[in-house]
Amino acid sequence: MKRITNYLIALALTAFTLTSCEDVPSPFGDIVKPADDSAVVIEPSGTGTEADPFNVAGVIEYVSGLGADVVSPKDVYFKGYVTSITEAYGTQYGNATFEMSDTEDGGNKFLCYRVLYYDKSKYSDTSAPNIKEGSLVVMCGKVVNYKGNTPETSANAAWLYSLDGTK
Repeated sequence: MKRITNYLIALALTAFTLTSCEDVPSPFGDIVKPADDSAVVIEPSGTGTEADPFNVAGVIEYVSGLGADVVSPKDVYFKGYVTSITEAYGTQYGNATFEMSDTEDGGNKFLCYRVLYYDKSKYSDTSAPNIKEGSLVVMCGKVVNYKGNTPETSANAAWLYSLDGTK
């Protein structure tokens, strides 16, 4: 009989322990479902002129129509935010390599490969303004669809037109 009583007491304590925590608040706050993961699609815009530069989606669309390894026949203007820097402007080569996008957090990416500084010149003054992630830039120059799958600038044939509004 003592044995059955011990089992009943253990069962009662277990039931009490498991049911007594129902109203305790969550230690991490309320669970919030994440926002919709669908990416924001930026439509191509601009004409590629100084007055109306392409956005990144627009220059990618323009380059896609050129064919593999075909350099654009004319200089085009395009704008976007610097999202990652492979090589900032420096005095060793005088050019920079970085990726730009329509938004600061990425998205469509366009590679600015070995682009020159203002007015097609090499970067030589270390006190001159330099690119940084998040900078709004306007570029000008020849573009190419490298190997048919990487839209980018043609090496040393494009330059920085505007950096954060400064021409």
